[in-house]
Amino acid sequence: MLNRRAQAMTDFVWTLAQRGDVERAAALAETISDPDYYGQAMNRVIKALTSSGDLLRAETLARTITDSNRDVVAMATLAEAVARHGDLNRAESLARSITNPDFKVDALTAVADHADHARASRIIAELLSAGEWLKPLPVIAKIAPAAVIAIADEILAS
Repeated sequence: MLNRRAQAMTDFVWTLAQRGDVERAAALAETISDPDYYGQAMNRVIKALTSSGDLLRAETLARTITDSNRDVVAMATLAEAVARHGDLNRAESLARSITNPDFKVDALTAVADHADHARASRIIAELLSAGEWLKPLPVIAKIAPAAVIAIADEILAS
């Protein structure tokens, strides 16, 4: 019963957030006692805030999530939004603060996608040296299309 109620509240939070009533959505999310549903609800509010450009409020809320599975989602969402809005130093710092390796790669790839060529190349080189190549592949294609063609040629030749 509690989970159904928490799920319904989480869905309602998302509806409020999508309609722009973010303050009410955040207040309602704060009342959810189940940590998983609380994290889900707050991530939905954060997503709405980042979509509207309210990045400071989104970061404040992201830092309230203590569930390690949900905070990485919030920080990755936030890092991508901050990069999209052009604050690449802050975006990269947020991405690097993510402890989950998969979400960290996603966030750093998003930063690279919005970065200038030099920063993007540095981040992608770091990800490649760590063995990550699939997720950053679209950014590699953007900054070094010849490299993607060479990789494809190599794979096809084997």
